Amino acid sequence: MPHSADDLFPEESLTLSGEQGAVFFSARLGMQLNNSRYTNLRKLGRGKLSCTWLASDFS
Repeated sequence: MPHSADDLFPEESLTLSGEQGAVFFSARLGMQLNNSRYTNLRKLGRGKLSCTWLASDFS
């Protein structure tokens, strides 16, 4: 039975506090970066020293 991407790679909460492990740059869904060149589309996950976002490049 095929799985959806959300089943295989569930999004973590975007509202984690520092006590819950959120100590990274406070990026937000839809946030634009580098003079609006990039837009955050989805948080893919986080590790011990970083977090990873899927972004679209509008250049």
